[in-house]
Amino acid sequence: YSAALLAILPLAAIFGMLVAKGAGSIDWAFFTRSSVPLGETGGVTIAVEDPDGCPRFMAAVLRGVKVGPSPRWLQDRVTAVGMRSINNVVDATNCVMFELNQPMHAYDIARLRGSALIARRAAPGEKLVTLDDIERTLDPDMVVIADRGGAVGIAGVMGAAHVEVSTETSDVVLECAYFDPRRI
Repeated sequence: YSAALLAILPLAAIFGMLVAKGAGSIDWAFFTRSSVPLGETGGVTIAVEDPDGCPRFMAAVLRGVKVGPSPRWLQDRVTAVGMRSINNVVDATNCVMFELNQPMHAYDIARLRGSALIARRAAPGEKLVTLDDIERTLDPDMVVIADRGGAVGIAGVMGAAHVEVSTETSDVVLECAYFDPRRI
């Protein structure tokens, strides 16, 4: 019971930070190696095709989020650890990452191809343009987060530029997962 509560702590912390900014609703999905995935949360399909590389995957869908500048206290926290402030959603995920040592990522649902997040191995020769605008060739031993059209993030490292959260974003899926460190 307490392990389940600890598992949702990062997602609950993000929701708490965003609720003041007008998040309209939230849906949750959890997957662990010993459980059956719920399959869908808030209209986004969640799947784990590589349970050895990703034994725990959690997602939360937030609808009606107002993306904008972070409050000063959050900007200060993010810059104190050497990062730059992006917006309230991205800064909240980065804050949780540094406060709880749990990588997280936020995706703009409208930009996902096929409304899905899938933890899987990278395909041989698969490419991804990351948030820093660098095209990367992925290795099949890597774990990636993908939508129905291809990789949207390198597990535990960085997301893709084409699904980033911006001021036009209103619906967000938050990903919080444990990845085998040897596969990152």
